[in-house]
Amino acid sequence: MTDRDCTHRQTVGPRSRARSARPGSFKFRGAVYALSTLSGAERAAGVIAGSSGNHAQALALAAQLHKAKATV
Repeated sequence: MTDRDCTHRQTVGPRSRARSARPGSFKFRGAVYALSTLSGAERAAGVIAGSSGNHAQALALAAQLHKAKATV
C-alpha cells in the first residue's frame, strides 16, 4: 500500500473506527442531542431503544436528564 492509496481511501466513502475505541461518550452525546431536538409533546410520549447495549444505556440516561420516559 502506498501513501497515494491511503490518501485516496481517506477521501472516499465512509470512515470506520477501531473496535477498541471508546464509543460510550459519543453514544451519550448523540442521545442527549436527539432528545434535545424533540418537542415537549414528543418527549412526554417517550423514547424507545431497540437494544440493551451502550446506545440504550445512553438513551435511558439522556431521557432521565430530559425528564422523558424511556423504554429499553
